[in-house]
Amino acid sequence: MITPHPPEINPLILFYNPGVSDESITLGSIYDEFIQGIGKTTSGQRIIPMVNDLVEVFNECLEEGWDGYDAQPISLGAYSDALTFLQLLPTSSPPPDVVPEPDSSIGLEWSNQESSRFLVSFDGSGTFAYAGIFSGGNNTHGIESIKDSFPRAIQDFINRLYL
Repeated sequence: MITPHPPEINPLILFYNPGVSDESITLGSIYDEFIQGIGKTTSGQRIIPMVNDLVEVFNECLEEGWDGYDAQPISLGAYSDALTFLQLLPTSSPPPDVVPEPDSSIGLEWSNQESSRFLVSFDGSGTFAYAGIFSGGNNTHGIESIKDSFPRAIQDFINRLYL
């Protein structure tokens, strides 16, 4: 039996993208599965605004040239990997900003008032690239695979921004 979505979530895809393409249908299915799973938990309610932001950015960047130049549409794989990452994000983490990237990737970015930033970028390959610029000139970067648990090192980098 399929549980109905909360009314503030269900119309989201129809509002932003009433498409009937294979990609739109796949996106709707992925989103429905995700919302069904997280909607059943109290902590899941915290993630819904982040997912809404992800869906909104994805839908705004479906057309080539979405940036007014030559940006590629955000790929469904990048969207799906970012969604998986958000599902794994610890509840103690502050919410990221969703950042479209002109090469068809999508990023999640955290920043603080000291101009420190940490970005995780998804290209749909099942991996993510990350880069951080921290106060005092400390920097980090790397590539990791998306797994079933949130990487401790990534949580530590995010925490550095807010401690």
